[in-house]
Amino acid sequence: MRSSGPVKQSWRYRWRAITLSGTMASAFLLGMLIGVVSPASAGTAYSSTGYYSQNGINYYNWNQIYTNHSSNHRASASTKVGSNSGQVDTGWMGAQPRRFNGSGGLLKTCDWAYNWQPSMGIFVSGCSTNSHSVYASKGRTRAWHGTGYYTYASFLSPNQNS
Repeated sequence: MRSSGPVKQSWRYRWRAITLSGTMASAFLLGMLIGVVSPASAGTAYSSTGYYSQNGINYYNWNQIYTNHSSNHRASASTKVGSNSGQVDTGWMGAQPRRFNGSGGLLKTCDWAYNWQPSMGIFVSGCSTNSHSVYASKGRTRAWHGTGYYTYASFLSPNQNS
């Protein structure tokens, strides 16, 4: 016959384990919420990669926002466009970085830059500022279609503190 002692201890242990796991889950969810709501500090944040095809060539694009506290709160937006189909001819792809504020408002648009020689991709950086704030990057890229360019928006990067 079993005594009631071990069963009570077992239920107490289980109750503590459930309570502890509930507390840990709450702390984890709170940490995730703070991480999602709060922008990252100085460093680099990258957007998701976008994909498109034009004139038989498969392209991809993405953005980054770079910030640095020690360089007068420098913030720089960059855009990458590349080909998954090998090298493309001179001038067939272009990129234009754009810097946004933390609320998604456009602050600055940089000039277009194009591949100046046959290339598999270009990385264009600019739209810099030395101002303490929250920034993001969302550039545009272009692909030649035979008589002109089609323009493609890239995804917005996460916010980054400068």
